[in-house]
Amino acid sequence: MPPERDTTRRLRGAVADGRLDKTFRAADVNLALNIGFAGTFLPKHCVGNPGNNTELFVKISEGFTGLSKTRKTSIAPHFSALAGALI
Repeated sequence: MPPERDTTRRLRGAVADGRLDKTFRAADVNLALNIGFAGTFLPKHCVGNPGNNTELFVKISEGFTGLSKTRKTSIAPHFSALAGALI
């Protein structure tokens, strides 16, 4: 399983079982999941991110994030695969 998918699965589980509130800070995620990269992971995957990455989270207010109800998957990897197949 890719590391991002595992982190997202673990984060959703932490919200579901109450280890994290429905709105959370990067520091809360780092503590709950025993990781150190939530400060970059959450904004990278927030709705409207400039990199067109998968939209997994929504910014609630300054410093607080929540799970997105819908997930928009980036189409960039699909174009990359298609371009590679055509070359």
